[in-house]
Amino acid sequence: MTGPGGHPGNAAPPPAPGAPAWRVALSLFTVVPAGVGGDLDDAAAVRAVYWLPVLGAGLGLAGSAALVFVAAGQLSVERQFLGAALAVALLAVATGGLHLDGLADTADGLGSRRPADQALQIMRRSDAGPLGVATLVLVLLVQVSALASLPHGWTGAGWTGTGWTGASGLVLAAVTSRVAVVAATGSPSARPSGFGALVAGRTSAVVRVASVLALLAAVVAAGLALGGPAAAVRGAGAALAGLAVAALVRWAARRRLGGMTGDVFGAIVELSTATVLLVLVLAG
Repeated sequence: MTGPGGHPGNAAPPPAPGAPAWRVALSLFTVVPAGVGGDLDDAAAVRAVYWLPVLGAGLGLAGSAALVFVAAGQLSVERQFLGAALAVALLAVATGGLHLDGLADTADGLGSRRPADQALQIMRRSDAGPLGVATLVLVLLVQVSALASLPHGWTGAGWTGTGWTGASGLVLAAVTSRVAVVAATGSPSARPSGFGALVAGRTSAVVRVASVLALLAAVVAAGLALGGPAAAVRGAGAALAGLAVAALVRWAARRRLGGMTGDVFGAIVELSTATVLLVLVLAG
């Protein structure tokens, strides 16, 4: 069994179907020891995917804590970029680099201009090509730069003025990108096996729609609390942009590959995260 990026997420065996869904999600999508093992079926994988937004919130909060700690009381550009880089690095380490690996593989596959079967073979290779490496570097650069451009801290000017700080923005980006994955599971799988085959086309349409609506409702509520109507519109716009980019990746995967793979889900996470942070900066 492989994780969302198409490669093993943990050294431990995949979680058993009877394990609680949140522990299955921890085992599949993070490096946190979940204390479960055994074979994984599609029902267990689907239940785990539903927990992705919750995991995104936890990861976003952890990254935000690192961001605030490094930049606390400091207004220098150097400390801002250092805090942003450490926050992004923490998310990468906590997820075992699965989504980053998926991003690079997806860029290589979609950018190869080969037929679907050959593109899928390229995505299964353990190495990354020039396009994959370039895409990885550029997306990480956008994430770090955008995060560093947002006001730092949990409170202060960002709270009462622009509304969204780097800390709250990172949480928004992490949750939105995972909701985007839940929404993307409505597409079929491009392969008969792998993580994508376990969840693609198998999730409930009601849950997919509900996850998007819940996200938007939470973003509007948080925006109103952080900075009023303008902040609510800014946050909702960023979330919608992240979902739109994910939908574009989903469309490209269906058109070029015939459906979704674990790598494509990983690419959606990283590209959606970058988009949300970028829009928050540009709309500020």
